[in-house]
Amino acid sequence: MTQDQPSILQVQLQWGGASLFQAKNASDALIVMDGKKTQSLSPMETLLASLCGCMGIDVVNILTRMRADFSSISIAAEGEQNPEPPKFFRRILITFRLQGTVPKDRVEHAIRLSFETYCSVFHSLRKDIEVAYEIEITGS
Repeated sequence: MTQDQPSILQVQLQWGGASLFQAKNASDALIVMDGKKTQSLSPMETLLASLCGCMGIDVVNILTRMRADFSSISIAAEGEQNPEPPKFFRRILITFRLQGTVPKDRVEHAIRLSFETYCSVFHSLRKDIEVAYEIEITGS
């Protein structure tokens, strides 16, 4: 595939009763979404998780290339939704927690690169969402 050709992603969803849907990709990897949030993540929670996953992959790859000293990363997100339908995200706060001795400015650089260049999920969201982040680093 050349750089000019678009990448095509496909998923198939199957209703599982009530507000449950199972989603599969071409490799048969499976996730379940639950509109009532009783048995699985809701679609909006899944979107937050996708954003964190995309950014996490970017940050790990960038920090690894920088030879940064870290042993673990966890990411949490909190999204404030519009009170009326459509209940899109108005604000998102992402917290990156790292364990290691990586300098905070390197982590900030990696996060900015993810936001500005690499994270496809972020670039697929509404442009009027206020997105902020926090960084917490604890020694190894």
